[in-house]
Amino acid sequence: MENKEVNKQNNGAIWQMIIFCSVLTFLGMLYLFLPADKLSIEEKRRLTPFPDFTIEAIKSGDFMDSLDSYAADHFPFRKMFMSVSVFLKSKKGIVNEKETFYTNVEPIDQLNSEEKQEEVSKIQKIEGDSKNSKGLVVINGQAFQLFTNDHPQNSKLASIINSYEQFFKDSVKIYNLIVPTPTDFMLNDDYEEYIGLEKENIETTESKLSSDVKKVNVYAELLKHKDEYIFYRTDHHWTALGAYYGYVAFCETKGITPIKLSDMEKSYLNEKFLGTHYLKTKDFRLASNPDRIDYWIPPVESKAIRYKDGESDKVSVYKKEGIEINPYLVFLGGDEPLIQLKSKEINNNKTILIVKNSYGNPFSPYFTANYENVIVMDYRYTDRSVKDIVKEFNVTDIVIVNGIFSANTISHLNRLQTILSLENSTENNTFVKRKKRIKNKSIDNKDVEESLVIDTNKVN
Repeated sequence: MENKEVNKQNNGAIWQMIIFCSVLTFLGMLYLFLPADKLSIEEKRRLTPFPDFTIEAIKSGDFMDSLDSYAADHFPFRKMFMSVSVFLKSKKGIVNEKETFYTNVEPIDQLNSEEKQEEVSKIQKIEGDSKNSKGLVVINGQAFQLFTNDHPQNSKLASIINSYEQFFKDSVKIYNLIVPTPTDFMLNDDYEEYIGLEKENIETTESKLSSDVKKVNVYAELLKHKDEYIFYRTDHHWTALGAYYGYVAFCETKGITPIKLSDMEKSYLNEKFLGTHYLKTKDFRLASNPDRIDYWIPPVESKAIRYKDGESDKVSVYKKEGIEINPYLVFLGGDEPLIQLKSKEINNNKTILIVKNSYGNPFSPYFTANYENVIVMDYRYTDRSVKDIVKEFNVTDIVIVNGIFSANTISHLNRLQTILSLENSTENNTFVKRKKRIKNKSIDNKDVEESLVIDTNKVN
């Protein structure tokens, strides 16, 4: 009897080993024969390629580390398992199918929120920076970052804009433009406590501006078109259509005629767009309600020149290749320090300088219909001063573009002030340091998802 029992146990162990080895063999075969994806659109990153087999890589341990990353990134049916995981997480606890609050999701444009908590505390003590958001809410498949106006920076922003006007006096006209979020336009009375605060903040800033600074009332223009597709559902940016209405508001302030939508060629990207709000929340309702990228091309022949690291090269106004990870890069190819859009048909000796963050990317190309030169400067990454750019390109107008959150975040405002007459390059530029850190993280393939939830940063 004992021998039979022992044989039975041995047979069971053998079968367990056979099943285990069979599963491992089957998975190994799948690794060999299933096509390997190169991109993860949902995570907005490139998946780890199979590592090069070299003696140096073996000795250093890099080969095994990379092999581990490759195995994790290319696990059979990985996308399906990830979808199941997100779905199960969404069902934890009490779930309201209509809305979900994410109280820990901070605005993308609030730079300090990306730093370590102890570093945030130090920066806030030194600079007085604090949150102006109660997080993010997803309602009926659209995300809303909730602006509170608890710690407005109206006086600081107005002081900086006024310093631009005082610096250039009558030689250059200064325009201020603040882009709201969809909150005021698309939330109903159930969220009354969050409605109107952005308008109040913008109006307070404008009341503190010099009478010689031109105030672009983009809020009022967007309100006229609130039922149109002017904001993305899964991302924090305005759409190209929303940016067009911002351009219309500028033209009205400037007293020039905007180009009509009907006079431009409309194009679009085939890729579905899941933006920064989806990446932060992984909300299944956002995933099932992706955005699309439309854009309009002015009928003006123009060339785009990028100035970077002391060199210049031609780039595309609308980039269509290599943007599968982030289709928003279609606009100017993403955030570049300095780009010149030079019209070949407009000869009016007019040059506009657009000082912007990523909100300016879909906004800038429309100006080629009205200006001979459109200079697009990203204040976060430039190593040139506004003073030098104005002199070099004979700038006649400057428009400073901010989203509502960057307009109330100390780190952004300090950088706007610094670049007015910048003397040294990027030595103390936190934005550039963070961008380099993000790129290094992407190369190492560590914490990639978090590192890519940042504006329109490119990953090579």
